[in-house]
Amino acid sequence: MVTKRLLQGLFVKKPLGWPEGSSILKGTLASYRYLKLSPQFWNEKFEKEMNDKSTGKLVYVIRSYSELKKFTL
Repeated sequence: MVTKRLLQGLFVKKPLGWPEGSSILKGTLASYRYLKLSPQFWNEKFEKEMNDKSTGKLVYVIRSYSELKKFTL
């Protein structure tokens, strides 16, 4: 999705939902940095903490793009 958004940014002024004046390149680089670091903190321990703190709330863990496409509230 990150790369797709970057490539679409070459042909449109701004991606759908992005604030006016946002840099697609800066946003893309920030997204790649986040994705690279996310396995360090999004692990079983973090997921357990989220579940422990979510008493009375619904927590959805989406692990793939296909799961995201199937997800509806």
